[in-house]
Amino acid sequence: MKSIFIGILVLASSIAHADCTQLEAQVIAKVGNVIAEDASTCTVLLYYSGPYAQVNSSFACPLDVDDISNGVTLQIENGVCAKAGDAISGILYKSLKSDDSRIYLY
Repeated sequence: MKSIFIGILVLASSIAHADCTQLEAQVIAKVGNVIAEDASTCTVLLYYSGPYAQVNSSFACPLDVDDISNGVTLQIENGVCAKAGDAISGILYKSLKSDDSRIYLY
């Protein structure tokens, strides 16, 4: 029993002191508005209305929900960006290794 408790403490300590290279959150939301576009990306605002909408920040390297409210950068696929009302889901991430402060969707 004592060895199980020590194992749990070691695991919790390693998670709490994880070396974060990016911050992450899981998201299910709808596109509220497209606020900017360039040749390969677009930035959209998200809204979280509906029965399944949610944002769940990572336990080890959490992405602040306030940062998400400034917009999320999406990749343009086949010349099309997301439209208002489109549902999106995936992992949002913000790199801590680069000067790029944008939040992207996997």
